[in-house]
Amino acid sequence: MAMTPYKHSIYEESAEIPYRSKRHLGQGKFGAVDEVELWDHVSSQQKRTYARKKIKLSFSTLAQQKELAAIRNEVEIIKRAEHIHIVKLFETYICGREFAIILEPVAEGTLKDLLEPQNPGEWSSIRAQLQEQAPQWFGCLIGGLSYLHNNNIRHRDIKPANILVLSGKVLLTDFGISLDLPENTLSTYTNTGGTPKYRAPEATTGKRFGRRGDVFSLGAVFLEILTTLVGHDVLSNYNDTWPGAYADKLYGISDWIDNIETNGPRNDWYRTLTFICKIMLQYDPLERPTADEIYQCWRYRPFTALPPTSCDCNPAHSDSERIRIVESVNPEDAADEEPWNQEAINTSLQRAVSNGHRLVMAILIGQGAPVDALTLISEMEHPDMLKSISNLVSMYGKQKQGIKVEELVKAGKGKSCLLQTLRGHSGSVFAVAFSLHGKILASASDDCTIRLWNSTTGVELPHGKLEGHAGSVMAVAFFSDKLIASASRDCTLRLWDIATEIPHEIFQVSLGSIWAVAFSPDGKIIASTSNDYTVQLRDTETGVLRRTLMGHSDIVWSVAFSPDGKRIASASREYVQLWDSVTGELCGTLRGFSGFLTGLAFSPDAKLIASASDNYTVYLWDLATGAPPKILRGHLGPAAAVAFSPDNKLIASASYDHTIRLWDCTTGAPYKTLEGHSDSVLAVAFSLDGDLIASVSNDSTVRLWDYGALRNAQN
Repeated sequence: MAMTPYKHSIYEESAEIPYRSKRHLGQGKFGAVDEVELWDHVSSQQKRTYARKKIKLSFSTLAQQKELAAIRNEVEIIKRAEHIHIVKLFETYICGREFAIILEPVAEGTLKDLLEPQNPGEWSSIRAQLQEQAPQWFGCLIGGLSYLHNNNIRHRDIKPANILVLSGKVLLTDFGISLDLPENTLSTYTNTGGTPKYRAPEATTGKRFGRRGDVFSLGAVFLEILTTLVGHDVLSNYNDTWPGAYADKLYGISDWIDNIETNGPRNDWYRTLTFICKIMLQYDPLERPTADEIYQCWRYRPFTALPPTSCDCNPAHSDSERIRIVESVNPEDAADEEPWNQEAINTSLQRAVSNGHRLVMAILIGQGAPVDALTLISEMEHPDMLKSISNLVSMYGKQKQGIKVEELVKAGKGKSCLLQTLRGHSGSVFAVAFSLHGKILASASDDCTIRLWNSTTGVELPHGKLEGHAGSVMAVAFFSDKLIASASRDCTLRLWDIATEIPHEIFQVSLGSIWAVAFSPDGKIIASTSNDYTVQLRDTETGVLRRTLMGHSDIVWSVAFSPDGKRIASASREYVQLWDSVTGELCGTLRGFSGFLTGLAFSPDAKLIASASDNYTVYLWDLATGAPPKILRGHLGPAAAVAFSPDNKLIASASYDHTIRLWDCTTGAPYKTLEGHSDSVLAVAFSLDGDLIASVSNDSTVRLWDYGALRNAQN
């Protein structure tokens, strides 16, 4: 992932800052936003223009330190956001009590200016602009949001005023930078749920909400665009009829959408978008699709009947990833009542089935998938998905081939190795770990909790909800069946005693945002990684820092001890470093990767290291021979995590393509693909008894798979 050139400056209050204000752009929750010019003080020449967002810090030094730490943690993430539909971070600076964020580009205006023009005389020209450009913006906006979510960034304040319009293109802005500040500071917004009118129902109670809250907010924006395409007065009338927040008028949303579908443009893309809008605005977050799931629909154009994007931002990034469809058919030339080329749409449906894209399947069936779609869908191994697809087809309400909805549910009778789906988290689940004897499963989530489950029954343990973190819990690790370490974006590492009747916290240590945590095999040392590019080793009993491993030049995303306890491996951008666990000396570097390495694991015999990369591959290193790594290819999205089976025969990799893939440990050959999650799979683990695989996902679930059956089949 390319990095935007970026710097942070500190100016004395008396210093001349090289930015000159040109005009006021707006007033945000945290301060003013203005257009500024960057000047060269030597030549007094204007260089270029930017948008500057100024945040006022607290008077208290302690409060300022907390505010700055939170802001910088967000900047570390957001500066990596390189996407054509997201504003770019150019610079940050601090001057006295003012923290400034310099962004580019400066737009012509916002989407709000087009949907709610102040001058009625402008409506005619604005309507012409919307009719020409707005259909292309839907895919662009959901693509930008999908990118943010796939990089673990939530927007949390999507609204027309935070969508910039520039030369016919749209850009998301004002996301994430200041919205994770500690709640006791003066700079924070009193309700982290975003702007009241567009916030999701779950955010109206003041509770934390996950990525699907963003999906709801964008669904409200989609609804306003779609309504305005019927007529500007139509949107005004609906807002007058149902004033207030969208979350408070869901009772009328369905009728609203049905009415604009009837009176709106007479084409397939408008009808398909009203359907997508309807499911984005579901009350239950789990009933909403993820941003990535929606964005996949544009991958299957033209058969999903969606308009093109305004630029080259299609989710297929290379020829090898593009959907192979019959190119001889031009649906633009086909009348709506005529069925499309059945061979081509069948090819698309096969791809959707194999990748578990339920929303795409529903649209393709509605758009005229052949009757033998039932044969394809019957091969799916997750009945829950089939029920979901049938509900979606029913909502879409447009079936050219007359496939009965109830037949879809009956179609799924295939034998599956999926044992259970554990539900309880209200946000993305980032990490999972088994206890030593495999009886307890721990999962860590974006909802700030760790949950403990009985891995046999799938039931949450009494007092099994560990609360205390104030930010997303990114990592969790077991030692024996007694201790759990957790790491969070609230900048703390915590150790929990779960051997008592009521689990309790033993200690916590304040660091930067922590991404990974691991116990040494003897349980005496906890290793953790954070934004400061280091690995820290701490005493398990006291939390005292024993050693800091320095040498990485970027964020360290993963850390692991070798099973014999002699070495520590840490993964950063494009390389893995090996350390002597006793002396802390660097004893080797594994290079030859491309992309960010997001996960790693030692094999049980300590001879191999597997690493997951965001370039869609898994690398397998033989430490004994030092030979170039085997590259395991097959994922259709970034690989997020890896794990070795306890019998040393298979490697499991979790991916943003919604799957877990199993690979032969010796040859690197693919063995099986586990499908069932409806969003990115972020972590995977084997139980040490070799019976279970656990996976966790952005879809808020934990899933248990029957590895024992797979092992017996392999033998």
